[in-house]
Amino acid sequence: MRHAPHPVSDLCPARKQALLTLVEVDKKAAFVNLALRELLRQKRLPEKERGMATALALGAVKMRLYLDYLLSHVCAYPLDELPVFIRNILRLATYELVFFRHPAPIVGNEYVKLAKRFGHEGTAALVNAVIRRLAEEQQNIPIPSLADDPIAHISITTSHPKWMVERWVKFWGVEETLALCRANNEPPLLCLRVNRKYADREAVARMLEFHCRKVEASPWLPEGLRVETTREVTRLPGYREGLFTVQDEGAMLVSYLIAPNQRNASLMLVLPPAARRPIWRSWRKTKRKSSLWTPILLG
Repeated sequence: MRHAPHPVSDLCPARKQALLTLVEVDKKAAFVNLALRELLRQKRLPEKERGMATALALGAVKMRLYLDYLLSHVCAYPLDELPVFIRNILRLATYELVFFRHPAPIVGNEYVKLAKRFGHEGTAALVNAVIRRLAEEQQNIPIPSLADDPIAHISITTSHPKWMVERWVKFWGVEETLALCRANNEPPLLCLRVNRKYADREAVARMLEFHCRKVEASPWLPEGLRVETTREVTRLPGYREGLFTVQDEGAMLVSYLIAPNQRNASLMLVLPPAARRPIWRSWRKTKRKSSLWTPILLG
């Protein structure tokens, strides 16, 4: 007989939102940041809960290869054969145990409740057993050593595809590839691109200082700001007015690295829309000054 779902009020909102995000990513090949943002927009959570949901969802997706490797040694069933909610419950629980280092009884209790809500007593028992076994055996799970199999070691421990690690090792060697993969897993800075047509960077920085933990100018870009905040960026003053947008420093640098000049007759960019729009706006003034180049934006 199927038991009634676990009461919704007993579920941790942050863990539930992280789980729903991972399911969206798994089922629809969605971008994790966009799926999470939409779910958090629909469900207003306190800042602390938003922060936890974000850390869990982004972390579990980033380290998925490593998490799946650990789970393959403690779960009796292949993850692909488990229901989508259950396999992602296991990934989140593993991430919380390994990276947050939360006590196994607490982790087990929280994710068993989610398994009851989105599964049944049988899947809840499976989740409980896997979490217990992982907590007991994690330190003994064999991982190829860097000396014996550097490609497998780097791929598993940093959660990068094996084909990518092989290619990077070929070009840069083992040590450089390991450093690159580790750096790639560091939490990214939250960077803002100030729209200098309407505001200057210093004025926007002063305005944001009242709402952010930290605001500092980018050392690389005259329109860039680095900020630390727990608030939703779209609710910061100046965002709706178009004074700034969110954009990574690397994406901002593109407009400077391939800036048009007298030698260019045409310029082609293959960029996602979110990256190319700010670049296009910043180039319009240059376009008026010179007719020797034509941007071709694809996608």
